[in-house]
Amino acid sequence: MQPLKLVDMKTQNCTFGVIFYLKKQKTTAQGTAPIYARVTVNGKRTEISVKRSIAVSGWDAKKGLARGSREETAELNRFLARFKAKIIDAYQETVLSGGIVNGAVIRERVTGAAQSGRTLGSLIEYHNKEQESKLAHGTMKNYYTTQSYIKRFLKEKYRRTDIAILVDKPLQNDPPRPSETVPLYQRKVSPFRQAKVIP
Repeated sequence: MQPLKLVDMKTQNCTFGVIFYLKKQKTTAQGTAPIYARVTVNGKRTEISVKRSIAVSGWDAKKGLARGSREETAELNRFLARFKAKIIDAYQETVLSGGIVNGAVIRERVTGAAQSGRTLGSLIEYHNKEQESKLAHGTMKNYYTTQSYIKRFLKEKYRRTDIAILVDKPLQNDPPRPSETVPLYQRKVSPFRQAKVIP
């Protein structure tokens, strides 16, 4: 089986590479560490958890592979090969779509966050639409101003108009039910505190 070495690609002046490594700072008492994929786009690195772990002694750092010939080792290496192919596919799809190519976008495609339909912008947009006829004009003006500031920040910081979010647990009103819709400032638990933004 071919080792999973760093893959370098140049497309539209964009350099791209993938390599697997162990996050040794998270080594357990049993001596196992989680495997991560390091995606490098134009010199900037992004980590993607592979959701697999291995004994540190059983990892070949130079090859980015599990060391040994046992069946479970071979299966792990096959899994890593498929995971790597998925990352490369995500990169190529992003390039072909004409979108911004960076590690965060690739990670979203690989983890499925990009297809979840949940973004920070859509969450704010939904809230403002639902509350427009219920809140005072001055209050809504503040919400719309905040919305425009967030869009500007995303454009300047990440060169994008929106950003995906990962939800740890179902959001309030997910799926939204009009009878239960409550303004953000009246909620005991804000939906923003239940979500993680993917940079």
